[in-house]
Amino acid sequence: MSAHAAVRCSGNERIRVYDRVVDGGDAPGVVASGNCVVEINEAIVRGEPAVAAFGNAQIRIIESRIQGDI
Repeated sequence: MSAHAAVRCSGNERIRVYDRVVDGGDAPGVVASGNCVVEINEAIVRGEPAVAAFGNAQIRIIESRIQGDI
């Protein structure tokens, strides 16, 4: 796994984060808003908070490590 920048989605997007390290640093690692759906699978997500969802967004976390608040 190599480190990647933060993941952001909005509207009706669908994003899959698989086998990655997502590092938001002092900001969120994953931000979802609107009707976005994010699936995090076998990944490591870091940030402050690690994951943030707004509106009707959904974040599905499967066999992953979250380092920070949700």
